[in-house]
Amino acid sequence: AYHDKSIEGKLVADFLAELSNENTTTEAYLLPDEELLMIEDDYWTLYFDDASNQKGCGVGVLVVIPEGAHVPISVKVDFEATNNVTEYEACIVGMESAASLGAKHLRVFSDSSLIINQISRKWKVRSTSLSIYQAHLDQIAEKFEEIEFTYLPRDDNQFSDALAKLASMLNIPNEMDGMNL
Repeated sequence: AYHDKSIEGKLVADFLAELSNENTTTEAYLLPDEELLMIEDDYWTLYFDDASNQKGCGVGVLVVIPEGAHVPISVKVDFEATNNVTEYEACIVGMESAASLGAKHLRVFSDSSLIINQISRKWKVRSTSLSIYQAHLDQIAEKFEEIEFTYLPRDDNQFSDALAKLASMLNIPNEMDGMNL
């Protein structure tokens, strides 16, 4: 027996159209207490990294505000420093920036397991020079109502890494140092 598929399709479409017109409103599809299911996330997000090369060191920071805007920050480190010191510098720049922008709840991400574990007190800070940075970060952390630190794989931290590399490669003339653009 021959069946005309177009007629069958039209019958199904007509049936569904008529069914949707019978006593159905958009309210039937709303969840009860839907407003309870919506959670406002007022957390700011901070990514930081460092970079060093023959021209010097730099830090890269990306602050993401809850509404989604991105604030990229690149800072040239103008003194000789170890990788761990520049990682701490990057975290300080990021946390101070987030605080000055108004963040009260902050999630901090970095690909430095040493820094993340020391900041979150999972590991002890054994270096005297780094303990000074740790104490400074503790003071900055008091500006936030809530703060979380999370290790992030290097591949997921590429934007702040690129900002750090950019800052490390810049040669800033002395007369421009500290100048606002």
